Amino acid sequence: MSESTRAAIYSENINKPDSSCSVYDWYYNQTFYVDKTLLIKELFAIHHALITAPSRFGKSLNMDMVRRFFEIEVDEDGKQIDHDVEEDELVLKEVQSQSKNFKLFHGKKISSDKEFMFKHFGSYPTIYVDFTRVNGSNFEQILDGLRLVIHRAFRKHAYLKKSDLWNREEFNKNTFMKYFDTDQYESLSLAQIKCGLVFLSEVLHAYYGKKVFVFIDEFDIPVNSMVYEDDMDPEDRKETLKVLREIIGDLLKGSEKTVERSLSNACQQLGGILSGSANNTVAPYYI
Repeated sequence: MSESTRAAIYSENINKPDSSCSVYDWYYNQTFYVDKTLLIKELFAIHHALITAPSRFGKSLNMDMVRRFFEIEVDEDGKQIDHDVEEDELVLKEVQSQSKNFKLFHGKKISSDKEFMFKHFGSYPTIYVDFTRVNGSNFEQILDGLRLVIHRAFRKHAYLKKSDLWNREEFNKNTFMKYFDTDQYESLSLAQIKCGLVFLSEVLHAYYGKKVFVFIDEFDIPVNSMVYEDDMDPEDRKETLKVLREIIGDLLKGSEKTVERSLSNACQQLGGILSGSANNTVAPYYI
């Protein structure tokens, strides 16, 4: 199997909303695994970080590592999995048997910083957004890609369907299901596309009582893909940029009450075309 084929398979796998496998799961079990877990602590020091590097340089892999470290693990009913960091061998085995994420980081370099591990491991609700498939020759095709991206972000939080949140007046389960349900998301309106991720951040913040950590994979693909669409109408290009700015800007700059920090990756910085709307700090790391 070629490297490009393997990368494509695992890139697809992480995007399957109900898959228990991820890029970092796979990498962790390879003989060529390199412990880069201290990158987690470095990136955490930046509230809104943007990592830029060419394709196949490990951006998505390292993002997945960071996400797996910080995300709150829950079972299918939404009950949080205990991550108490203990030295007792029996307790460690019990934690490892319940927590896939703890197993990934126990004994790695990051675990030597016990204070950081205790305070931050498994402590944040997360939203994962992957723009890989957002491309097309016209605005409607771009919107179809965005509908799928938002739908997949919601699908990673299936446990919310059973939440008591929907008994509150400010939250509507039908709205949540519009994004979550595979039979409904394709009919999301432009207005619903624009506010979907903000709505998800509000729901997660209310559910956990904590601000959200947002991860945006392939931040620049929607813009870069338009460069190769010679026949794309200029107005469609303008509308695409406008929508992307609104989605990203509203989520990362307009949701201070619900979003704590973010990590994005891209091949290019885009000179402020999109990154300016996110208030990102470019992280100078070799990954």
